Amino acid sequence: MTGSKGRIELDERRDFEIHVRGQFGFGLAIQVKSTMHLQLNHNVIPRLHCAFWVPARRIITSPLFYYFLAHLDPKLMRLTDPAFLIPSSVFHKHAGPVRHGSKTQFNFMASMLATSHDRWRPFQVNTLELGEKMLEIMSGLRRHRDVADRSAALLSIPGSLRVKLAAA
Repeated sequence: MTGSKGRIELDERRDFEIHVRGQFGFGLAIQVKSTMHLQLNHNVIPRLHCAFWVPARRIITSPLFYYFLAHLDPKLMRLTDPAFLIPSSVFHKHAGPVRHGSKTQFNFMASMLATSHDRWRPFQVNTLELGEKMLEIMSGLRRHRDVADRSAALLSIPGSLRVKLAAA
């Protein structure tokens, strides 16, 4: 960081950066939130609830930034299924963001039932399948990144021109 004139920083909003073994330079940044308590809706449906504050200027929305939210069972000392792996763009939009001055509070509430129909169902993941899910996400992002890299390379050619066509 020293000597970078502020261009390099440590990111306190990222708990992990994961990459495929031996493949550096392309990975997912993961913010982990967990709780040891589940809320019961009408004493029947267990719900995962995580609330936290973020300085508004530190909110990062990127296809390479995900939230991992899970319940840690204090008796078994392991994560219960399902957990949630959510892209930052979806999380920031739907996790009940409320701005309070210079901070934003996120309020995540999701059903723990595998048969739920809430907005978070598509992001449920069983803990034993988490690694495969992350590999799938990174593979999809890498395919899109290759296209973006080729486009950027074309635009760097002297005299090249970018044309955007409007829909008819």
